[in-house]
Amino acid sequence: MDVDLAVTFSGAQAEKLGQLFPETEFYVPPTETLREEAERSGGHWNVIHTPTGLKADFYPCGTDAFFRWAWGHRQLARLNHGEIRYAPAEYILVWKVKWFAQGGGEKHVRDIRRMLELAPQALDQKLIARELERMGLQEVYHRMIGEKRMEGGFFGGKTS
Repeated sequence: MDVDLAVTFSGAQAEKLGQLFPETEFYVPPTETLREEAERSGGHWNVIHTPTGLKADFYPCGTDAFFRWAWGHRQLARLNHGEIRYAPAEYILVWKVKWFAQGGGEKHVRDIRRMLELAPQALDQKLIARELERMGLQEVYHRMIGEKRMEGGFFGGKTS
């Protein structure tokens, strides 16, 4: 349905988004808005492809320590048309908890539960717990997953 992009750049670089996404095909927020949002963590904005309605959500995270960790641990996927890098699952899960705490959204709950069902052993539960504690989101997370705690982490995930 959309793509979420964690980004870091300066307000001056925000002007380049208009060049990357021409106004004839995309809705891009005003440059002033982009400059303001680029300078803080926690905000977001959308770029929408007007002919199709497809959208990209941009989340500026440059000052966040967990973002810096995720950037250093990004994953690589090789596809037919090239390579893409994406955030580690732990980062995605924690940020879905954060966005749920800020605005609800059953989609975040479904996404997290699905992540835990598909690959619990691939998740570093200690890292997730540490970040949720740092952000004060442990209780929100427990409510989201329905308190299905088991020995060794939630759903028996990795605890290294």
